[in-house]
Amino acid sequence: MYRSSLFLLFILLVFLCSPGVHGDFEQVDVFKAGELGYKEFRLPVLVVTNKGTLLAICEGGRTGSDFGDRDLVMRRSEDGGRSWSEIKILRDEGRITCANPAAIVNRKTGRILLFSTLNAKRAFVSYSDTDGLIWSTFREITPVFEEFRSEFDWTRCCTGPGLGIELNKGKYKGRYVLPVWICNDDKGKYRSGVIYSDDKGLSWHRGGAERPLI
Repeated sequence: MYRSSLFLLFILLVFLCSPGVHGDFEQVDVFKAGELGYKEFRLPVLVVTNKGTLLAICEGGRTGSDFGDRDLVMRRSEDGGRSWSEIKILRDEGRITCANPAAIVNRKTGRILLFSTLNAKRAFVSYSDTDGLIWSTFREITPVFEEFRSEFDWTRCCTGPGLGIELNKGKYKGRYVLPVWICNDDKGKYRSGVIYSDDKGLSWHRGGAERPLI
């Protein structure tokens, strides 16, 4: 049995390393440093819409600093990533830091929620009902982070980055859950946690928070 298992593993490795096995995969640089004057792109979020469209959303930084002039930018692909649209700027507040994109997709209605922060002090959410073509104005949801303050006196708050989920089973079916993190720069302490919504993103509440990571 041991020799048979090793033989099968060997065959699998030979297959995976054979030319042509990965022929269907091709690297595509969706964002390239220097485009539209951005020095860098970071914290990417890749969303697959109900129509199969890919939305690549990230921060576009005019400088290499975590702070300063950073915008939210997006590219769309309607052919599985073979080609991409021009960069669309979703939020530009001048020298303010627009950062930490995160998203949740409603698999029934197709609505896409996009979360972000300004200067890591205020949190916002926008949505699209048009497969990412048109987005609503950003609505502030910072008060949900204030619900953590009695337990952890944060100086910065951030949504995501990454993807949230919609629960599809059990007592809390339909609940949106989004990862977040908060930190206290003065004490050098960080915490990760979640916020949640039971009304499809209209209102948000604090969930659990882990002990300080650092």
